[in-house]
Amino acid sequence: MDTLSEAETTLIVSLPLVPVKRTVLFPDTLVPLTIGRPRSISAVEAAMNSEDKALVFATQRDSEKEEPEFDDLYRIGTKAVIKQMGKTPDGHLQVLAQGIERVVLLKKEQDEPHMIVRSRQCALALESDLELEALHRELLELIGQLPELLTTQGVVELVAVLRAEKNPLSVAYRLVSLLNLNLERLQGLLEQSDAKEVLRQVYGALAHELHILKIRHEIASQAQAEIGKSQREYFLRQQLKEIQQELGELETQPEDGEVGEL
Repeated sequence: MDTLSEAETTLIVSLPLVPVKRTVLFPDTLVPLTIGRPRSISAVEAAMNSEDKALVFATQRDSEKEEPEFDDLYRIGTKAVIKQMGKTPDGHLQVLAQGIERVVLLKKEQDEPHMIVRSRQCALALESDLELEALHRELLELIGQLPELLTTQGVVELVAVLRAEKNPLSVAYRLVSLLNLNLERLQGLLEQSDAKEVLRQVYGALAHELHILKIRHEIASQAQAEIGKSQREYFLRQQLKEIQQELGELETQPEDGEVGEL
């Protein structure tokens, strides 16, 4: 029977688990979440009562399932810490979760009042080389185009933060929230074991989104130009009508010196 080394054992922890629907939490990202299911609320409260406020978030395979079990979850999740927590009038929790690292879900240790899972850290190796540096620079170049195409509040500040980040994998993970990716692609990025491949996929997705934004801007500009042209033509027609009316009135008036017969 295989035994775990001391180093491997230290990477395995038991933590409360919160299943999430229709989203994926990534390492190095700060995500607001609304927690409403009783077992999930219990898991968050257990984490808040612990010293490090840590727990695991894992995405459901079927977002329609209201009470997912261990086998209903993707096996790669994210260990996170709760940075803020508040309660809503209807009893739900509003939490701000900070993703820390990827984990592999090994087994369920407890089911009630909340799920506790045994998980192992599975951080990606990030070896600096020319290819990684090139991917990082290309990604930063695309990021620099965001303020020109997005008017969303906070984009300029986000770009500044991303450019200051030295870890290219962190940059890629933080960018994911801006991308229009379906759940399968998001989970695929989290499960990707090659850091360079994560950067390649995020670069491709961001380039695609920027291309769409540029096309939308062109369409909007053309539409505005057409509207402007139509408005100018309308005003010219109105002015022409007024001139024609004035000319018509002049033609019907008697000339100077003419006196009507008595």
